[in-house]
Amino acid sequence: MFGLICRATKEARIFCILNNRTKQKLLPIIQKNVVTNEDEDDNLSESFSTKTRVFSDSFTSYQVNDFKRLGFILKKVNHSVWFGYCLFHMNTVEFLWSQIKTYAHNFTGISIENLNKEINNDENQIQECLDG
Repeated sequence: MFGLICRATKEARIFCILNNRTKQKLLPIIQKNVVTNEDEDDNLSESFSTKTRVFSDSFTSYQVNDFKRLGFILKKVNHSVWFGYCLFHMNTVEFLWSQIKTYAHNFTGISIENLNKEINNDENQIQECLDG
């Protein structure tokens, strides 16, 4: 699962990405679902920039230059070193995951393996079914 949440509005979007956690899969999802000011002058200091800041863990698919190319400012939290400070944290999305786990605790659904069998292992159909 891949989740996005806006700190200001608390609007959340969750996507089933199965085992494809590559930047080729994730970056288009971010670009399609997160608004930023791509036209801003790149010479502005990051402190004064109106570009959207994206806070993430240190997963290897998230690279600063990839986000910069898309008009975002990427801030990475390395959880093996620290969990954040002030506004520099991942608590919002971590809370989202804890709420989903709590809500789904008693849910008994269909496993990905069984879904694969039902839809003849067609990843596009599986993705459509889970996202729809």
